[in-house]
Amino acid sequence: MNLKLFIILFTSLFLLAATDINNGKDKSATCVACHGKEGNSQVGLWPSIAGQNKNYFAGNATKVGQASADMVDKGFKLYYAGSLTKGIPACTACHSPRGLGNDPAAYPLLSGQQPAYIIKTLKDYRAGTRKETEASRIMVSIAYKLDDSEIKALASFIHGLH
Repeated sequence: MNLKLFIILFTSLFLLAATDINNGKDKSATCVACHGKEGNSQVGLWPSIAGQNKNYFAGNATKVGQASADMVDKGFKLYYAGSLTKGIPACTACHSPRGLGNDPAAYPLLSGQQPAYIIKTLKDYRAGTRKETEASRIMVSIAYKLDDSEIKALASFIHGLH
């Protein structure tokens, strides 16, 4: 009896020591931004996921942080090369290859910005309703040439840019 108890105890301790809690923390870092540290969202746009069962996640067709390949490709091309046919310069010219912006020229950091914010901002520039500054005037002339699908592709790409 004592031998069985010893084996069970030893195996349990071995398995506990083998797990790395930080591994789970690293994997959930992306989720925390929207769903909260404990899985309880503070923002109405994002659902609370604390206590959800594994089937909820397994059956969820939307994968967090993924966009369709064609959207990524379109956003990539616009961000890094622009569109010669439409007269759109590459975003990298002002915002840098990694989206870190250009501080002296007052061009903002884009890397990791929320897609909804980028979409709204570009549409506001296109419509002429965003407050213009000397540094942002160029965005009015660029955004005017972007259609909705290009804006969506850029927003998705910029969100994943790091």
